[in-house]
Amino acid sequence: MDKVEAEKIAFKVAKINNEIPEDLNDHINDGNFSTKRDIQEIFNKKSEELKCQNANYINNKAYNNNIEQIFSDNEKVENLNRISDNIKNETQKIQRKFSDTTNSTFLRAGKQALENFGITKKDKS
Repeated sequence: MDKVEAEKIAFKVAKINNEIPEDLNDHINDGNFSTKRDIQEIFNKKSEELKCQNANYINNKAYNNNIEQIFSDNEKVENLNRISDNIKNETQKIQRKFSDTTNSTFLRAGKQALENFGITKKDKS
């Protein structure tokens, strides 16, 4: 099929659609068809958009990992604080027991220890 026949067919189709272009070549190049340059520009634009989306995904993932690490660190600090509080409480209990013990109890315990080692008042003088 040559160019003349193609134009005749195009005119017949256009008549059916109530649209008769004055110049078939102008109609083809009127923006309804993308050129290679247009397609390349669209491809480049979409590639850049995907790169930005990927960068955003990576940044969001890093941010989420940082948040998870902060929560984990906070939990560790809370556990250490609880352990520290427990140690303080136990220390206070021991100090109270020690304070509640009378001096005479310590004196008797000391005398008993001296006797166990074989030291008496007579040996000191």
